[in-house]
Order: sequence, then C-alpha cells, then structure tokens
Amino acid sequence: MIEQERRIKELMALKNSDNCPVIAITSGKGGVGKTNIAANLAIALAEKGEKVLVVDADTNFANVDVLLGLAPKFTLLNYVLDDLPIQKILMKHESGIDVIPNSSGSSVWKNMDQVIKLKLFELLYQMRKKYDYIILDTAAGLSPLTIDLAIQANQILIVTTAEPTAISDTYAMIKVLDSVQQDLSIDLLHNMVTSATEVTDVYQRLSLVLQHFLDITIGIAGYIELDDKVRQAIQQQIPVLLSFPDSPASLNIHNIAESILNQERVVPTVSETLQ
Repeated sequence: MIEQERRIKELMALKNSDNCPVIAITSGKGGVGKTNIAANLAIALAEKGEKVLVVDADTNFANVDVLLGLAPKFTLLNYVLDDLPIQKILMKHESGIDVIPNSSGSSVWKNMDQVIKLKLFELLYQMRKKYDYIILDTAAGLSPLTIDLAIQANQILIVTTAEPTAISDTYAMIKVLDSVQQDLSIDLLHNMVTSATEVTDVYQRLSLVLQHFLDITIGIAGYIELDDKVRQAIQQQIPVLLSFPDSPASLNIHNIAESILNQERVVPTVSETLQ
C-alpha cells in the first residue's frame, strides 16, 4: 500500500513534465452537457491538426461511446480487471480522435482501491507520450476518483449552466478541489447560454463568492449557446461538429479549442462584461 501511494504521488508530480496537456472536463452536477462537450472539443482539436485521445473516466454513467455512435467490445474496465492491453480497448472514430470507452454502473469503480487508481494513473502517463491532447470525461460530482483525475490534469474545465443548483454544485466542486490541492488551473465553461448577460452574471456570482470565502480566482474557458442542433445531433449519435458544423454551438466549441491551442486563459475582473 505504501509503495502504491508513493508511485501515485510520483505520477501526479509528472503531470507538467511533458508536452501533452491533459484536460479534465467535469461538473458539479449531471445534466449540464459535460460529455457532449468533451467529445466535440476533442473533435475540434483534431480538426486543427492535433492528435487527441478521449478517455471516458465517468464511472457512473459512461456514454462517450453512445454519443459518438461507437459499439465497444471492451472497455476501460477490462483494462483494470483483466489486464487487457489498451490496444484492444482503444477505438478510432471517423473524426480522427481516439477513444477509450468505459463501462457504466460497475461496483468495481465504487469500491476502487489504490491498485485500480494506480493502474489508471499509469495508463494516463503512458498515453501522454502518444498524443498532443488528452481529454478526460470525468463523472459529475465529488467522487474520490473524479477529484483525483481532475487534480492530475493540467487544466480543469468545470461545466455549468445558469441553474442555481448547477452554480451551487460548481462552487462546491471548486471548494473541494482547492482543499485537496491549491493553485489549480480551473476554468468555467458555461453551457446552454441564452445571452452574454447570462455568462457575465454566472461568472460574477461565482467569482465573488470564491474570492470572498476561498480567495480563489477562476478563468473562463468560453461558453456554448443553447442550440437545438445539439439535441438533434445527440439523437442521431453524430457529434454536432460533424452533423451541424456551422451551428452556433459548433462555432462556440471551435472558439474554445482555439483558446486552448493558443494557451489563452481569460481571468476577467468581476466588473468586466463578456461579449
């Protein structure tokens, strides 16, 4: 056990030692569009010439494969339980991204021990050597694995909406992340936006509370407009970037990808208005 903990700490310390950023996409609550954003952001980065891997690290309701129209024979669970080579699990999507699918509803994840955590961290370390970007789609909420994976990432994108419950849960998640490790790169990604005023309002409310109670400043990764084409794309199991490339949501996601590629991190003051 001591040796496993030591190795996990070693792997976490290596997260800034190479040129492959890991981006964890998470949320305080479910239903805010986290997984859809993870899949489409990966495609946007791939369309700009990057080699991208999506890891479905949602141990509650894994469904990256469903959104992408994939039918996996093996999943991340087979890697953990059966020592199946990752090459047998890895899937290629027509968009050019690679995907490691996961299995939903397994008690193995709920009863995760240090051995499982170490295997996941070792996998992540090995994959960093082969890709330009790794997108982690974590489970919503405050499970230990979600927190551990988010901390392992170079950038944490927390997806929220304007719903009061989503904002409250976002605050709780940031509070927990900061209590485990300070000075993390945390950025807000506002989904299902109806106006620029809404983006400003949500950011200001969160920012004021975070600064006052926790002395934390977060950035803004961008926003995605409320767009009926997203719902249609999900029903078709074809990512919106492929099925409706000129839709508002697709253009928003491309803007977020550009910001990531240019390493732009927007940290506005609470008095600024986002356009």
